[in-house]
Amino acid sequence: MNTGELFGFLWKIIMKKIYLWLVIVVLLFLLVVVACSKQATETGQTKSIESTSNAWNHWVSLPQSLFSGDSTEKIAERLFSLYLDQFKDELQDESIQLDDYRIDNIAISEKSAECAKELQVDSIVDLQYSVKPPVSPNPNWVAGSGVVSDSSQWITEKLATIAIYTDGSNYTFKTLGVPFCSGIAIDGNTLH
Repeated sequence: MNTGELFGFLWKIIMKKIYLWLVIVVLLFLLVVVACSKQATETGQTKSIESTSNAWNHWVSLPQSLFSGDSTEKIAERLFSLYLDQFKDELQDESIQLDDYRIDNIAISEKSAECAKELQVDSIVDLQYSVKPPVSPNPNWVAGSGVVSDSSQWITEKLATIAIYTDGSNYTFKTLGVPFCSGIAIDGNTLH
């Protein structure tokens, strides 16, 4: 075997090893890209779920000084409107986002007044409201109560029972679970 043949033989061996290493590097690169992509997708889904659940249980408050002389119904309307306003934010997850809402009726029943005394809150108020999500059908807004309109995207006759109480110098509220006299909010926490 002369030098040229030996060089050719060694060159073939070296090229096969380089090719093999190149294939290994490309495969490892593809595995890393797939793993990173999967993690990014899962992280995005987790953030979406977290932001959704945080919005549902994001209770609002307003200074008592804003309500001097206002009725309990007016306080309930302002607090619940502020709560629903967060769902109109374009940064909100589309599955819970709202185009619009309206509060249709506010009432304080005799039973609610009795429960408010037992739970040591200012008042318990029943609200009937309607929402218009951008996505229809929308299982997040249909859940619980409400009637889906066939001719529009409005979901009407939704019901919420809220406990209004003072927290320092602010009025705040939580939506109550069933039975509402138990004093457990829909987020599973007690009122105070």
